[in-house]
Amino acid sequence: MRIAVIGAGFSGLAAAWHLLQLKACEITLFDQKGIGGGASGIATGLLHPYPGEQGRRSLHASEGLEATKELIAVAQQESSQKIILQEGLLRYVQNEEQREMFLSHCRTFGDVRPHSNNSLWIESGMTIDCPRYLDGLWQALAKKGTRLVVHKVRGLQELQEFDRIVLTAGAGMKHFPETDHLGLSTLKGQVLKCHIPDRAQLPEASCICKGYVALTEEPRVCFVGSTYERGDQTPDINPRLVKEELFPKIAFFYPDVDLLQVIGCTAAFRVTRTGHYLPIATRIKDNIWALTALGSRGLLYHAYFGKQLAANVLNPL
Repeated sequence: MRIAVIGAGFSGLAAAWHLLQLKACEITLFDQKGIGGGASGIATGLLHPYPGEQGRRSLHASEGLEATKELIAVAQQESSQKIILQEGLLRYVQNEEQREMFLSHCRTFGDVRPHSNNSLWIESGMTIDCPRYLDGLWQALAKKGTRLVVHKVRGLQELQEFDRIVLTAGAGMKHFPETDHLGLSTLKGQVLKCHIPDRAQLPEASCICKGYVALTEEPRVCFVGSTYERGDQTPDINPRLVKEELFPKIAFFYPDVDLLQVIGCTAAFRVTRTGHYLPIATRIKDNIWALTALGSRGLLYHAYFGKQLAANVLNPL
């Protein structure tokens, strides 16, 4: 069976891997920017089951974490560099309602514990190096014969020789009219790369609240994110705007944020769906399937829903 996967980010690589685990297939990846050339490649790597301001545990979070960890292990076998940079995350709470929410998670799931007066430790969370993860997963796929074609697919009629087509193109989904009925929208996010000067205190771990500080393997370098910009469909970066929006929020849990020195800025588009945060993993037409709308939960959900989609692609009802 010949299968075309359009998109070589988290979702595309996960779907391709699981397709190969379920059946002997010939997989071709199409991506105009190559492996991790889109939003996945510049993700800051915060993986945990409690995204969102309220801190409620996401649906299928346990399954998502387990599936992602399995793929990280696959990628790590192909990489000489560490992919998991740090285990555990700090979650800061802004009020008693949020605190009670997280304490309930502690009692129910056992992966949260109090850390300080206004923070909790998420033991199941981690910071990963996304470029290394994507590269390692790609190396594992290449060993199994997966081909990469660096090319922009302008229409699915180009792929008539394939038995199945899987769309995982992120913000590029809007270029395919076959997905118009899915109710997709895009949200621009900008992230700052910052140097932490000696006079500023280093965060003890990657930390999240309204905004986040994600540590890296580079000494005294972190990411600060992320904006959620609706309506702006340009890839332009605006470090000044990002700093003005995020630094006041982050000062709540990291008072030294104003001492950070901005050394870079990136922008990418998240894809979301109307009315729900769960991704769309479905057959959309004949031999065409889609995995999209992972939003800010890409790391949490890509492996789990990629596996579900792969099973449906190979055994359609």
